[in-house]
Amino acid sequence: MNLFVLSFATLASFVAIANGASMIRQEAETGDSCNLTGTYQVGTDISSCSKITVGPLTVPAGVTLDLNRAKNGATINFVGVTTFGTKSWPGPLVTLSGNSLKVMGTGTLDGQGLWYWKQGTSIVRPVFFNVQSVIGSTISGFTIKNSPYRTFSIFTSQHTTLSGLTLDSTAGNGLAKNTDGFDMSLNEHVTITGNHIYNQDDCLAMQSSINTTFSGNTCSGGHGISIGSLGGKVVDETTTVSGLYAEGNIIINSDNGLRIKTVTDTGMDNGVVTNVKYIKNVLKNVRNAIAIHADYSRPLGAYNGIADSLVTISDVTVDGLTGSVGQKYDIVLNPRVVSKWTFSNIKLSAPEASLYVFVASGVIEGQGSWDWKQGRSIICPDFFCLHNVISSTVSDITIKNMPFHTFSVVTCKDTTLTALAIDARAGYGIAKNTAGFGLTMNDHVTIYKNTINNQDDCLAMQSSTNTIHLDYYDQQGCRQ
Repeated sequence: MNLFVLSFATLASFVAIANGASMIRQEAETGDSCNLTGTYQVGTDISSCSKITVGPLTVPAGVTLDLNRAKNGATINFVGVTTFGTKSWPGPLVTLSGNSLKVMGTGTLDGQGLWYWKQGTSIVRPVFFNVQSVIGSTISGFTIKNSPYRTFSIFTSQHTTLSGLTLDSTAGNGLAKNTDGFDMSLNEHVTITGNHIYNQDDCLAMQSSINTTFSGNTCSGGHGISIGSLGGKVVDETTTVSGLYAEGNIIINSDNGLRIKTVTDTGMDNGVVTNVKYIKNVLKNVRNAIAIHADYSRPLGAYNGIADSLVTISDVTVDGLTGSVGQKYDIVLNPRVVSKWTFSNIKLSAPEASLYVFVASGVIEGQGSWDWKQGRSIICPDFFCLHNVISSTVSDITIKNMPFHTFSVVTCKDTTLTALAIDARAGYGIAKNTAGFGLTMNDHVTIYKNTINNQDDCLAMQSSTNTIHLDYYDQQGCRQ
């Protein structure tokens, strides 16, 4: 695509058509307004354009829509639909840098994510929109649809606001992965406000940055407002999140509301999270309200249950958190590196299974031998989770060959577990961590007349009040 610079004293227009389809039109008294339409070509020069209109436009597969060359103070306006071709490549689909930019519009950028989502992680997926070294600018108004991978990757930017955007990957529900809304690294004073994000991963993912404001956004379908995964070889600007202010956000149908996860991998477990404030946020149908984990393993891509990260987490405030959740707290930490946390005005309603009686005479088989043989090289699942069970009875079940913990009992009240058989005798000499009953944040739970054959704690009390445990039968291997 060729750009013809016009310098007529009066309004002039010229249309250059390349390969029968591509065109860039420049119209202005001073020759500084450009329209990018048709089929985009690598090397299109917008450096002389103060006003750039993008769309309708087709960007071929493997090509980046390069807005890095916009002059300082330029206005970029997205109109119509800009569609990006599909190809296995890292992207980005769009890249932007510059000072005092105004990026806006009513248009839609379509990444055709379905082509990528169906192939999962077997291909390289492009980041959608890189915002790199953008200073004193605004990005607002337009829609990004069907992101193949991360939507906005924002790094080394300062004093910039992203507002009124719609990030819509709802078509990927149940299929798409890693469609983060805003990924943040090495920024300072970036504000993200009044946006609507529909995705399948973090709404906000703070890798590193200072003085970030995330306010008035609606996040739906993903993993909530996240810090991390955070950790590196040393403590420096690449492993520091300081001054995150998250206020007035609504998080809907998501795995987490507020999450911090730090890395436990040896040699990569250093960093700082400090001065974080979550103020008056609302949760609707969220699984975990507050999730803070110091046991994230990057090689596994999941929690490993060993909370020994050295990343310090200090000065964390949650003031005002309301709504409906499945579980209020999912916190696994290294207590040596946390300090100055304040949680207040938390008013959450968790679904309660009340007056429930679970009685069975069958056997539930976990096929633990497959997991035991692989030891800690894999993630082993908990077997039977009781969450928010109220005034209920669970009895007369046999559980055999559990891969990991047997019963995880969390935030239950006035509930009895009785006449249960826990049988992992086949794991003697090989199985690990097959605890019988793990209790956290319960009140008035009674466990009696059960038979436990395992290779770890019979009863593991993490936290609870008014617990009764009696008349159990430890045939072999249970640690008291």
